Amino acid sequence: MVKVSVKFWLNKLKPKTSWFFYAFILGLMVRGVLFIINDQRNDDHIEPILMWQETGEFPETHECWECFQPKFFYTVIKTANSFFKAGNDREVYLLVQLFNFLYGALLLWLILRFIESLNLRKWTTIALMLFWTLNP
Repeated sequence: MVKVSVKFWLNKLKPKTSWFFYAFILGLMVRGVLFIINDQRNDDHIEPILMWQETGEFPETHECWECFQPKFFYTVIKTANSFFKAGNDREVYLLVQLFNFLYGALLLWLILRFIESLNLRKWTTIALMLFWTLNP
């Protein structure tokens, strides 16, 4: 049986170059600006969350436009909503935006770390990092 410690995985996720931090900070800034200025609701993910909150059951596919989506996203938001007690559309929307920001930051970290682990040439690594950083 192979034992793999948490320390082993944390060491694997640790960045190796300063370019990683530059790209990551730039990516957080882009996602932070989008979090602040993006007030358009392209898809109505708020309605299923509010319906679930009111009835206690996840809405059926035919009950609303976005109710066909997988339950995982809505379950995470509903769980966070029970902690933060967001009641109206705006508060739930901000909670969704916050979740998207945090999830995007985690994904960006993993993608940049993967690119860094490929051991490509310096400028290829930087170009790939910037591509993924500036592609929110």
